[in-house]
Amino acid sequence: MQVATVGTMMAPRGESPLRRWTAGWGVLALLTSGCDVPAYFQGGDVALVAAVAQVIDDDSEQHRVGSRALDLISYDWQHKLPGWTVEFTGPRPSILGVTLPHDKHIEIYVRTGQSVFEVAFTLAHELGHAVDITYNTAAEREAWLAARSIAPGHDWWTGSGQRDFEVGSGDFAETFAVWQLREHGRVRSHSPWGLPSRAELVLLAQLAQ
Repeated sequence: MQVATVGTMMAPRGESPLRRWTAGWGVLALLTSGCDVPAYFQGGDVALVAAVAQVIDDDSEQHRVGSRALDLISYDWQHKLPGWTVEFTGPRPSILGVTLPHDKHIEIYVRTGQSVFEVAFTLAHELGHAVDITYNTAAEREAWLAARSIAPGHDWWTGSGQRDFEVGSGDFAETFAVWQLREHGRVRSHSPWGLPSRAELVLLAQLAQ
């Protein structure tokens, strides 16, 4: 099996084209079936990979849109979320993105016809979940609920039958997305608590540091 070493992650060549951004090195490696991995990727030479940041054949629309969506994210997630990776792939029914905490991995499911802004908003929402998981304490989550006028003790994580936007973590992630994309287009929040105030955006920025 051919592999590419990116940072400290071993990424096997997949059956379909995919792109991974690896936090820590800020290195982009593209792995596609049907193309050989260059020899200098195969020996675990991390420094060389970091320096070269080689891109191997990829012309899929989902990856082009994903790359442009990443350009709209100002949050320095590669350094603030060490070890986390982002992958853009094809559509899945009823879901636009998912955050996998144990794998430190975010998957974005790009649909035909989605704009760069829409994909970037989904990406920012999932990054908001990663920030919450990485940094927020129980006390900070209660402070967020209070700032958003959400009842104390309200569920933070989703339970059986609950939607992401109905709990504290979903509201935090959606507000994170608003914070990141508000200067790039008209934003709207799916949270039942609505768009954040300026003070709430300031608090979110503080929590995200």
